[in-house]
Amino acid sequence: MAAGAPVQPQYEKMEAPAAEALFAGEGMKVVTAFNGTRTDPPVRGSISGLSEDNFTPGGLILGVLTGMAGELYDLYAGICEGTGIRAEHVVASGNGLRKNRLLRKIFRDQ
Repeated sequence: MAAGAPVQPQYEKMEAPAAEALFAGEGMKVVTAFNGTRTDPPVRGSISGLSEDNFTPGGLILGVLTGMAGELYDLYAGICEGTGIRAEHVVASGNGLRKNRLLRKIFRDQ
């Protein structure tokens, strides 16, 4: 049970409020590196840019999705910087991307 509800995928339930927050420009900045990164192991997650306008479930979900996409983009940018090679296409996998259209959109827009 999750908060009294049966355990089940939450992708569809998260997408609508996050999309509303994206449309309204209400996202907050969420650093999703809870256990560090490859290049900065001591870094920890954080939330910043909170306001009365974006302190909503959708704003938090959008912040987390944007933070996840940003981490992936930063890895890609580091590879480009280190090798001088730029990819025409980036392929990512996993249920987070496969089952979440908004995360795919955010990832593409990076």
